[in-house]
Amino acid sequence: MVPVLMATQHPDSTRCVGVYEEVIEAIDAYRVYYCDEVMIDYEGKLTPYHQVEWIVEKAFEEGVPIGEEFILTPRIPNDDLEDISRHIMAVTEAVLTNIRAQRLGLPQVVRYVIMPMTENVRDSIRMQRRLHKIERVMAEECGLNISQPLLVIPLIETVDRQIHSDLILEAFHRALLKEVSFFTNELRIFLGKSDSALLYGHVASSIALKIALSKLHRWGEERFINVKPILGMGKPPFRGHLAPHNIHVWIKNWHGYSTVTIQSAIRYNTSKKDYEETITIIREHRDEKAENIGEDIEAKLIRILPKLVYPYRRIVAETIEKLHPVLSHIPSTRERIQYTKYYRVLDGVKIPRAIKFVAGYYTIGLPPTLLDAPGLSTLSDKEIELITEAYKGIIDDLEYDLSYYNRKIASKFLPKETINEINESIRIIIDKLSLNPKQGPDPEYWELAEKLTINNTNGEELAKIISRMAEYRGFLG
Repeated sequence: MVPVLMATQHPDSTRCVGVYEEVIEAIDAYRVYYCDEVMIDYEGKLTPYHQVEWIVEKAFEEGVPIGEEFILTPRIPNDDLEDISRHIMAVTEAVLTNIRAQRLGLPQVVRYVIMPMTENVRDSIRMQRRLHKIERVMAEECGLNISQPLLVIPLIETVDRQIHSDLILEAFHRALLKEVSFFTNELRIFLGKSDSALLYGHVASSIALKIALSKLHRWGEERFINVKPILGMGKPPFRGHLAPHNIHVWIKNWHGYSTVTIQSAIRYNTSKKDYEETITIIREHRDEKAENIGEDIEAKLIRILPKLVYPYRRIVAETIEKLHPVLSHIPSTRERIQYTKYYRVLDGVKIPRAIKFVAGYYTIGLPPTLLDAPGLSTLSDKEIELITEAYKGIIDDLEYDLSYYNRKIASKFLPKETINEINESIRIIIDKLSLNPKQGPDPEYWELAEKLTINNTNGEELAKIISRMAEYRGFLG
């Protein structure tokens, strides 16, 4: 059975964790947070190549049943986006870790590797071939016992790929048989919320994920293949709203998952009681049948998406540069490549990765799901009905983020015309969706935000203010 709870190294918590501390953190993910899989992240991160082996050795020293009750799954840099040497070394380390585990008398520790930003099936097959060849060499030269060949997990992170994720998995499955002679009737696929939302907006990315789960379920049933989706989601609504206060709504919306990412903020910025209740519910509902939206409704939803995506991208292009004074002081809670060097591009505009992006907009009083307001406000009643029926969580997401909206603070950072447009759009969607915003944070939260606008506040103080605001929310970004 594939794991249920995948602990990750996302920098979305207010707790700072260095790359060497991540060794103990991985073991604590199992012992303290009850996760049965730990993602070791090389993508955009300064993770030492040998970290996976170090975790195996530490687990062995402490008698932790690694390889039996939890496994390690590296996320390998995509060699189209990062240096080829980082990619090859991370791939090789995945195989070397299994040699290390074998020599310690442990079961196979690494069984999968994740290929991020999968744009087409060639990305995943290229990595699968490399894994296959390296394993064969290690078997011949180093005595590696291949009990289960390493299998690639494609990570699909854009709306235009997610709505065709069944076709990507179909091509990947065929290529496994043809190019590496590998047969399996069980495939894992990783659906990421954060980058999808970053590039297309919250609502479009949520709809795309619902369509993906629906199509993947149909595809698996038609071909008698067990599709095991991983949902990559974080605590803020923009990144999935996987939070204790929202878990009952979340469960109703996201049928069909097999594995869920348990990111840093939900582990470190959540009470133990709330955390344990949350993961209990996740475990109870895993592998439930995905909602079959139906091909006609899926097609209608896909036609609506551009009406949401283009206004969202325009608003981001108009505002993101105004956030740089804030973005440059958002604390880094993991040792990552600088956001100015490792970024995404949206219609020619450089934007930070999702966690800094989300943290920046919350900090200035404009939570990022509200960037969808101009697009939502133009939809017809029928289109609104289709969206809310497909993704019922939109109401709770918007109501939560409206409680963190502060026009006065946002106006000190963003153009007046943009704020006026967003504010009017918010007024319209509150009426159209019958929204009832939740109670906002304590006044102290907004007092901290006011301090950000004082010109003589130094950089160190700004970082402390941003961190304190994040602690109120229970997540950095």
